[in-house]
This record gives sequence, C-alpha cells and structure tokens, in this order.
Amino acid sequence: MRTRAAVIAILMAVALVALAASLTAVETTSAPPPGKVRVTAFAKVSIFGSSGATTFTLGPNRAAAIIEALRALPSVPAPSCHENALIYELAVRNDGSRASSFVVNGWECESTVAKTERGQTTWLYDGKCALLRAVKAALPPHVAEGTRDAPCVRLRVTGASVRKGTVP
Repeated sequence: MRTRAAVIAILMAVALVALAASLTAVETTSAPPPGKVRVTAFAKVSIFGSSGATTFTLGPNRAAAIIEALRALPSVPAPSCHENALIYELAVRNDGSRASSFVVNGWECESTVAKTERGQTTWLYDGKCALLRAVKAALPPHVAEGTRDAPCVRLRVTGASVRKGTVP
C-alpha cells in the first residue's frame, strides 16, 4: 500500500513539474519591449513537444536581420504534416503600439512558419531557410542545441506555386 501511495505521489509531482513547464512556455509569447524581438529556442526539438526553452531579447542588429528574413517569406497554405516539431518562437514588437505585436512559430514540417497577428494566422514558407539561419545566428553560445541543430527541411514539390514565386 505504501508503494502504491509513493508511486502516486511521484506521478503527481511529475505532472506538476510538466504543468509548471507549460505555463512557463506560455509566458514567452508576451510582447517584448518596443522595437525588439524576443526569441525562444529549445534544448530539445521533438514531435512530442520541444523542451528546455531559453528565451532572450535581441539587440537592434539581430532583430533587424530576423525581421528582414521574415518579410521576404512567401505565403503558403497550411502544411498537412502528421508529425511536426516547434523549432523556435519569436515575439515581435515593431514599435510602442500593441497592434504591431505578433508571434512567429518556426516549424520543422515543410519549413513552415506560422505568423499570428491579431488572432489571424498566416503560413509562410522558409524553404531557403533564411529565417531559420537568422534565428540560429542570434543564439547565444552553448544553449538551445535542439534549435541550433534543427535541419532545414526543404519542401520537394514540383509545380506548386506560392504568391511570390515557385517552390523549388
């Protein structure tokens, strides 16, 4: 009977730790200071949930590089992957107004990026991995190995068109 109670106590402790971790991850989506980009990167990237989040705010040069890479991405339909892994999350705030804030999630599936602004999600294609490279370049040394090691998964479709050209 004591063994069963101990097992239940351990399971409850694990559940509480998992809940605390998920609440911490939700906090990363808050808007950064005006003119900034807040990056959340992960120690482990997995289809079962990326973990080991590290969050930091970029300086103006790195933020500008990420915004430039993001603006160059073409729109695409939502991906249809059975498995997907979150590689990074960006919280962007262009100026002092709340209306200019948005969140960007970089996904492994088909190199897609989900940009959510004012409740609307737009899917973008990072097939040349310019945004992923910009995020990796901004990472502090020795952290977020999962994000740093994430592959560039290029979509291999012939004849599929996107708004700014053709998918290679």
